[in-house]
Amino acid sequence: MLALFLVLLELPILINGQTLEPWPVYVLVDVMLLGPLVLRRRKSLLSCYLVLAGGVCQLVVEGSVNSANILRGADIALGIALYTMVVYVGRRQAAVYGVWLLLCTALWSLWLVRPQTPNWWLAAVGILIVLAFCWLLGEFVGARRAYQSEVEQRLRLLENERDHQAKIAVAEERARIARELHDVVAHAVSVMVVQADGATSAVHTNPELA
Repeated sequence: MLALFLVLLELPILINGQTLEPWPVYVLVDVMLLGPLVLRRRKSLLSCYLVLAGGVCQLVVEGSVNSANILRGADIALGIALYTMVVYVGRRQAAVYGVWLLLCTALWSLWLVRPQTPNWWLAAVGILIVLAFCWLLGEFVGARRAYQSEVEQRLRLLENERDHQAKIAVAEERARIARELHDVVAHAVSVMVVQADGATSAVHTNPELA
């Protein structure tokens, strides 16, 4: 869905012919940036570095014409990739990925945007703000996912403990019933033995009572 939304953002630029490079090249870079987003949950690390490769390809292409498309909807994929790294891969690898993004941003700003506008640094600051927002959003979502995972794990432990306690209770009840049954049977057998002994003693003196 995200990739489709970003494609829709790119359509007006292509339709109006506002690209600096030939449109097939522009479309190819868009595919390299947006295509890997389809795999970002299943193969997060691979997807994110493919997006980064698309960003590097964009730098090369725009460097070949000595100009930059300052507004490009597909570039949002780089922020989405950073968010994905934080949520699905981990902070350490996300930090490495973030360093690469910062280097690419600095290169893009100084090499391509600076010659075009005196306020080139505003574009760089805007990108940094977007990347910081993506990181913070990833931290929030990652914390929520970790919390939910911990809650689910605790629920499973409670269910297992409940089942274990139920089995223990059943075993104890069976043991109690067995003890009571043993006591009843033992008492009955004892009475039978006493009566048999009494009958044996009385059989000669009082046969009728025996």
